[in-house]
Amino acid sequence: MSRPDDATGAPPAPRRARLLVVLLGILALLAAPFAGCAHRRNPFDPTQNKPVLPGGAASRPGGGVIGPSADYTAQGADSETCVNGWAVPRPGSAPYAAALRAAGVPAATEVRVFLGPGPGGGTGEWTYVETRGGRLLVTGGRLVARAPAGTTGWAGAGWRTPDGRDAAAAGVLPVFLTGCLAGT
Repeated sequence: MSRPDDATGAPPAPRRARLLVVLLGILALLAAPFAGCAHRRNPFDPTQNKPVLPGGAASRPGGGVIGPSADYTAQGADSETCVNGWAVPRPGSAPYAAALRAAGVPAATEVRVFLGPGPGGGTGEWTYVETRGGRLLVTGGRLVARAPAGTTGWAGAGWRTPDGRDAAAAGVLPVFLTGCLAGT
């Protein structure tokens, strides 16, 4: 039978050492799933989700990635809620015609394009098209949301998915791209 160490009544030193080893082992097992997470992308951190092209260059509307800057009349700056900024294609330009085709409309009162993560993964072009009849959001060649004419921005603007769900609640547009619709 073992006796307690000195007058403190603590277990003998070898027993404490074994207990310490067991506790450290349990902590290591609990921490194992989190090991190496620092290098993983966090989908809620806009600074980590900036779309990056092969070679490490960030995508920039109106700056040669979407097309030549001569094809665009205006540009919005990068922000936390519009990680790559946005660009307005010049009416009659190839990007403008492509935006109208993507939205399936013959004419528009406003068009914006911006780059960001697509619903199915990867980086894609998002297209915002405003017509007299309403507002459309297209990515990956398909309509992902529509809002009534006369509404503005993203939040509270009545955006709906094609099947009628609330587009904001459904998470159609990532939070770090919602600012790309500011001022629309």
